Amino acid sequence: MHEYGKRVLVIDCDPQANATSGLGIDPCSDRLSMYDVFMSYAGDYPDVGLADIITETKSGIFLAPSSLDLVGGAEPYLYTIDNRAAILKDAIAELGDAYGCILIDTPPSMGGQFVLNGLVAADRVVVTFDSGIFA
Repeated sequence: MHEYGKRVLVIDCDPQANATSGLGIDPCSDRLSMYDVFMSYAGDYPDVGLADIITETKSGIFLAPSSLDLVGGAEPYLYTIDNRAAILKDAIAELGDAYGCILIDTPPSMGGQFVLNGLVAADRVVVTFDSGIFA
């Protein structure tokens, strides 16, 4: 899609942050990340939307970066939210038609709130069986 002039967004919801580092962004930096987006739905946390964290990478692909804080810091709070499975879907809806394609990277497991949010937000799913770091 990017080759055809469409804006591509990668949303990294995986605490391992391989999509983030693979696109040249340090997941240990102080920048806002998906952690901040998810936490903004969990009570007394500043309001942070996807548009606030998206950065354009050197490749021209846009990225909503992950953070290593995601799993230990955000996931327990998500269980306290009633409509927790639709957080990512709602956040994406706020972007409107700004991107021609959105790819969501989730953890390599079949459970957890980040996988569930990715599945609810997606209109298509690709499951990889490659155990490599950038599968």
